Amino acid sequence: MSENNGHALVMELRQRYLECGICTEVYDECVHVPKLLPCLHTFCIKCIITIHKGNSLTCPLCNQMHNLKKGELSSLPKDNTRRDLADFLEKHKKCDLEKCAICRKNKHLSVKCETCVMRICSDCQQKHQRKYPMHDFVTGLLSVTNEIKENDLCDQTGHDRGRLRYFCKDLECEKVLCATCVITEHKNHPVENIDLIISDRKKSFQQLLQSVRKKHTTVKDLDDRSKKSIQLLNDQAKTYRKKVNDSYAKGVQKLREKKEKVIDCLEKVHERNEKRLNTTNEKLASFLVNANECCNISEELLRNATKSSFLTLERTVSEHLRNFLISAIDQLDVQGNSLSNEIDEISNKI
Repeated sequence: MSENNGHALVMELRQRYLECGICTEVYDECVHVPKLLPCLHTFCIKCIITIHKGNSLTCPLCNQMHNLKKGELSSLPKDNTRRDLADFLEKHKKCDLEKCAICRKNKHLSVKCETCVMRICSDCQQKHQRKYPMHDFVTGLLSVTNEIKENDLCDQTGHDRGRLRYFCKDLECEKVLCATCVITEHKNHPVENIDLIISDRKKSFQQLLQSVRKKHTTVKDLDDRSKKSIQLLNDQAKTYRKKVNDSYAKGVQKLREKKEKVIDCLEKVHERNEKRLNTTNEKLASFLVNANECCNISEELLRNATKSSFLTLERTVSEHLRNFLISAIDQLDVQGNSLSNEIDEISNKI
């Protein structure tokens, strides 16, 4: 068995067999003593006392009801299998060790280089930081236990600050839950592991973000073409002004009068076309700024948001991303109408 597989096995055994399924605390010989219910499911005595109602108790796993008086709870048989397994894992602590990506020694890794995407020991951290001062490092990532942040714990009274591991998918709830929340207020609601929910939502969120980024690129191209069209329009106007002025220089009175009329019409046509293209350009610029800001916020949310923060903000930010995605901004006309045909037609009529 490889060291990584051994580490994963130890973690799975600890979570599945050495933690109470209600409060998720590790079994011990004092407060969280493992007790067997008549249905052969195990929970700590503290949680059994908590879920005991009247003279009965319902198993949270199989929903089987047991007629037990409060005084009989302490007499429930102790699950010694958990104790034996804990002793076994204690003797095989080396499975918790991982190989440092730099020194290749088996250690408890507490540092991760986010840039290189590798886990290293604290001894190698300074050496790696000196060599790559611009890299991003995250500390406290121990291989055996995951750090539990304050906002990952349930703050409801009577829930013993259980870890928030579940998510209620009921449309009227959509809350992050601890195990006690699941078997009490949300007993009949659809509940799923929060890590699975986060994984699925981040995947769709990432796809939405990529789509908006792609559209941002398309609109940027439209913006460049729009600016070129404005420049072309200005160049055409300049050319025709010179043409009219050259004709005026011939000193013909009739041509002088015609010149004034043509110039006036030219300015109106040019102003109308330029105003239209400037309005289009302003819309494109506004979309680029706002869409880029929304994408940056989305990327920050994916990288650094806590689970609770992500679930709180993801729906609102996704709605903005969808609005950018369905916008018809990329359908705007950025072609400037040629002045030549319109001016020639006006000239022939004067």
